[in-house]
Amino acid sequence: MELAKNRGMQVIALTHSSRSSAAEAADYYLLTYPAVPLFSNYGIASHLLDHAVIDMLLYLTAHRLNRRDVPDQMEFLYSEYKL
Repeated sequence: MELAKNRGMQVIALTHSSRSSAAEAADYYLLTYPAVPLFSNYGIASHLLDHAVIDMLLYLTAHRLNRRDVPDQMEFLYSEYKL
């Protein structure tokens, strides 16, 4: 996060707590903690939620930039737009 901030980028953190160090350091934070554990206590549900939010952010970024081909090329989006 520090590297991104030093480069003038805004940072979005995905976390399960608004009191986490990531949430405090980020410009924005999104809470992705499941209200009810879906798969025992292994944390799988929280990772699924994280991935769903990341996919949504990538899709919305591509849509905003009018890049219809990007969702099929995620690595390109990561590198081109420094996500």
